[in-house]
Amino acid sequence: MAVGIKMNILLFAPVFYLTFLFRFGYFQTILSGISAALFQLFLGEPFLLFAPWDYIKNAFNFKRVFLYVWTVNWRMIPEWLFLDRRFHTVLLALHLLTLSTFIAFFWIR
Repeated sequence: MAVGIKMNILLFAPVFYLTFLFRFGYFQTILSGISAALFQLFLGEPFLLFAPWDYIKNAFNFKRVFLYVWTVNWRMIPEWLFLDRRFHTVLLALHLLTLSTFIAFFWIR
């Protein structure tokens, strides 16, 4: 349900996937994923029936730029850097590297 409210919950998806996989196995993980997807379709049904393309395009708008005025955690950097796409790419790469390192060295033993 959190995905329908705020997209940043997708950042936790790899950890949720691995947790389900190790705890419940492949079959239950796939069933849980299908269940979550169907629930999101149910929540989005009114919008998908009325304007499906607009709903999908705006719900998953990864090209959107966040406004510097609303940031709290990144005030220490200048606005020009905050708005730079390369900065976004580096942040995403560092996030994926951190997840991969944690998974490889601390989780899977």
